[in-house]
Amino acid sequence: FIRESEQVFVRQIKTLGNTKTKDIVIRREITVAPGEVFDGVKTKISENRLKNLGLFEDVQIYPDPETHDKYRDLIIQIQEGRTGELSFGAGFSSVENFMGFIELAQNNFDLFNWPYFSGDAQKLKFRAEYGEVRQNYSLSFIEPWFLDKRLSFGIDLYNSSTSYIDAVYDEERKGGALSLAWPVGKFSRMSARYGYEEAEISNVDDNASELIKNEEGLRTISKIGLSITRDTRDSYFYPTQGMQTTVLGEIAGIGGNTDYYKTALSHYSFFPFFSGHVLMFKFKTALIKEYGDSDDVPLFDRYFIGGPTSIRGFKYRDIGPHDKNDDPIGGKFYAYTTLEYTIPVFERLGIAAFFDVG
Repeated sequence: FIRESEQVFVRQIKTLGNTKTKDIVIRREITVAPGEVFDGVKTKISENRLKNLGLFEDVQIYPDPETHDKYRDLIIQIQEGRTGELSFGAGFSSVENFMGFIELAQNNFDLFNWPYFSGDAQKLKFRAEYGEVRQNYSLSFIEPWFLDKRLSFGIDLYNSSTSYIDAVYDEERKGGALSLAWPVGKFSRMSARYGYEEAEISNVDDNASELIKNEEGLRTISKIGLSITRDTRDSYFYPTQGMQTTVLGEIAGIGGNTDYYKTALSHYSFFPFFSGHVLMFKFKTALIKEYGDSDDVPLFDRYFIGGPTSIRGFKYRDIGPHDKNDDPIGGKFYAYTTLEYTIPVFERLGIAAFFDVG
């Protein structure tokens, strides 16, 4: 039996607990405005948006219990977390052998807040990795509200050196990218990206096949891409329900000396079960093709699958075309899918059973 009461309206929105984070960082994520009817769905969406910023340990949004008339204040109670991190470590993997890394990140960066440089939810990260197989250096910056609009502006710089296939050849890539993303509806985002890089294949083994020897040298790639993502997951970090789908189109040849186009599709679905158990379904596919003055897709942009990041149980990059020496030379198309069931053990740790095919 339901007896309707009067509608409740939002009088003011009050934020509590933010000592480092600017007030505007919180308010711009709220989908309810003063004067509107109190909406539980919009309140939950606002709460999830704030949690997905990765800045707060806890977020609670509720009507002020001290007021009881038809106009009530909306309270946003947050508990700020640690947003700056210095991490380093060393380890061993079957892919990269011994490696070490150091990373400096600030997820609540503020470029113009001297001398503290924090409080505006900008993201700044520097990472260096050094190992027997790979050496990576990257610097990234993201402004989530560019020009005070819901535009995400990003800058990436990187330098990567890798020795593949038992040192048959070395690959070095260095370059940068600019990106701009904006919302399309409630759950979708469009993203445009321009990148420029130099890629070089060097130190090719004398016994390597002609296919690999012909790839030796320096190439420049200038490319633009457009993607759209629909994301209804309940959490960006530890999703238990919802889905994420991304469609990407990219073309290289806007300058540089490499011409190709590619399309890609990725999809994730999460289904909650009892006691935090989650069933995850993943499907990924992509196609790349040369055009114009390029006779083939360069070795460093072909697709390699197999190993811990795609189809587990196979050697790293081992699924796909091989040359006469049985060295992987990559393909122009791939597709694989995963079904994975995760059982939580305690916070941020679980056990998973999976099935991969592709």
